[in-house]
Amino acid sequence: MQARDRSRLGALLGLLMLPALLGVMACFELPAPVGNPERSRIDPALNGVWLGGDVDEPWMFIFEPYDKRTWLVRWVLLEERDEATDNLAAGDTPEPPAGGELDGEAGNVEDTEPSALDLLRAGELRVGGIYLIKAWRKRIRRVWFMTFEFRGMIDEETGMDPDTWWVMKPELIDESTLALQFVNPELEGIEEGMTRAQLERLVRQNLDNPELFVENALPLKRVPQDDFGALADMLEEVGVAPDYDLYP
Repeated sequence: MQARDRSRLGALLGLLMLPALLGVMACFELPAPVGNPERSRIDPALNGVWLGGDVDEPWMFIFEPYDKRTWLVRWVLLEERDEATDNLAAGDTPEPPAGGELDGEAGNVEDTEPSALDLLRAGELRVGGIYLIKAWRKRIRRVWFMTFEFRGMIDEETGMDPDTWWVMKPELIDESTLALQFVNPELEGIEEGMTRAQLERLVRQNLDNPELFVENALPLKRVPQDDFGALADMLEEVGVAPDYDLYP
């Protein structure tokens, strides 16, 4: 990968850094994917919208099944509209969905800072960027791995050939909580230019090695379907049509 591409991706990856991950690494990029997308199977339990980050740097992974084997993932970077927090503090805190509570103790939302989901529900977030990813799973012995292959990384030398991958261990804690633990790109044996088969062999050899993964998992919370309307409105603002008939 060219130096300018590494710098660009490094800047994007920096947006993922939560306090739990600070100091671990600034880039999760691997030299090859894990698994063959033509022989994979998606897990329907992972379909949907997952919110990560915090109120200052929120972002989402939208897992949409492309077929039975792979997902089309949209990585949506979010940013706060002007005066969003002030508006919520002034009494515009949205009601929680049926059966749920906002962050903090029930009935005591005035003492709770708005979460990223609160801001989404109030229409106080906007899209700051969207990146397309192809994702698939691979089981190596007892462990499931997920590969993110970045698409649309057009370069005058490599054309449209993908050369950027993240590999992680997905763990569904419960129906509304997903943890992604990235494979450590500094694991001994990982080398630039290695093939998929070589990386899979290295991963298999290190399944019991605590150095295989970065120290902390990345937590995500499911966005309820009741909030998809607010999400669709945000995407429509940047030209991502929720309906083909929107632009006749």
